[in-house]
This record gives sequence, structure tokens and C-alpha cells, in this order.
Amino acid sequence: MMGGGPPEMFGAAREKLEAAWREAGREGTPYKASLTYYSLAEDPEAAARASIGNYYSFVPQYEEMVVAGTAKGPDEIRARVRAFEEQGADELIMFPATTDPAQVDELASIVL
Repeated sequence: MMGGGPPEMFGAAREKLEAAWREAGREGTPYKASLTYYSLAEDPEAAARASIGNYYSFVPQYEEMVVAGTAKGPDEIRARVRAFEEQGADELIMFPATTDPAQVDELASIVL
């Protein structure tokens, strides 16, 4: 449903989606998912800038927003997951800010 952005933005988008769903006369509730970036590297800011920042470098303002919005470290990741849950997300897809596959295992140990 939402391809990035902070949990607060997700909440507003969820409300619009649910209103449109009801106005269309659909039954039940829509499935609500979002994605977010995270970094558990030794230097999480540098890792986010090198990978995600580089990817979005063709749009400098967006690049800065995405790098700044990357959850950096275990505490921020836990807070991010909790915030999306509180905003009504059914699913949160988390993309690592590094090519190191160990980041995925480390993420699992933090959030599961």
C-alpha cells in the first residue's frame, strides 16, 4: 500500500484507503502493508548513505529524506516496527541498507 515513509504518513494513507474501500462498497477490510529501510551496520548512517542514498541519488532531496528516515540500530528498528503496528499495518517489509545477508538474521533476532 505504501512504498516507504514514516509510520505517521502510513496512518494517514491507511485512513484514506479504508474510506475509499467503504465508499466502493467493499466488504471486510483492505490488507495494509508498507516498507521501510533499516541499518544494523557498524556505522549505520554511512551504510544507509552508501547504499540507499546512492540508489536515490538521482533525486537529491528524496535521497536525504530516505537516508534520514532509515531506522538505524536495534532501538530505532523496534520503535519503527511498533509504530507501524500502532498505525494499523498488517505487514511491514524491511529492506536492509547493506548487501550483508547477516543483517537479515540480525533483524530477525531483534523483531521476532
